[in-house]
Amino acid sequence: MRNTELLLDDGQILGENIDWNKVDLSKVKFKGKNAGLAWKLEQAKDQINRARWILAAIAGFQLIGLITVLTSNIPVSGLVKGAYIVIIAGFLIAALITPKFPVITLGVSFLFYLLYALLSTAVAISTTGGPRGVVWLVVILAFLGVGLYYAISSQKIKKQLIAALQQQQGETTDTV
Repeated sequence: MRNTELLLDDGQILGENIDWNKVDLSKVKFKGKNAGLAWKLEQAKDQINRARWILAAIAGFQLIGLITVLTSNIPVSGLVKGAYIVIIAGFLIAALITPKFPVITLGVSFLFYLLYALLSTAVAISTTGGPRGVVWLVVILAFLGVGLYYAISSQKIKKQLIAALQQQQGETTDTV
């Protein structure tokens, strides 16, 4: 008879209808090669979390920019104010949903920030004669790129670990 229960490290038992996508793999004790994969998965989650904080920081810095624009005596068009609001909302929402959809969120955020960086650098070169903040743009793109890489690799690792658990479940039998 096939054992359809999975015992997690914290004593929680999952019954017959295991939804493998909802199993918290950090609570499962793996051995051998799979233990290394589990460690890599935790490292990937840390990198994804760093990228998530970068998204929140981008939104925060844009909020500071918006406050500066609103409190200055320089007349600013509604289009600029609207662009600030869209950028702030976009990156804030991305930071909030990254844990649920890391690959899509970080991929879109990376492309959006790349476009933003190119446009802002082009405007800075045309108005001031030189790029401003290029180092920060590159650093932020690097963090988002690393986060995206680890989001993709974490999905692959998670699939491997789930397959190992499923195989383990198929080999486990009850003696009745």
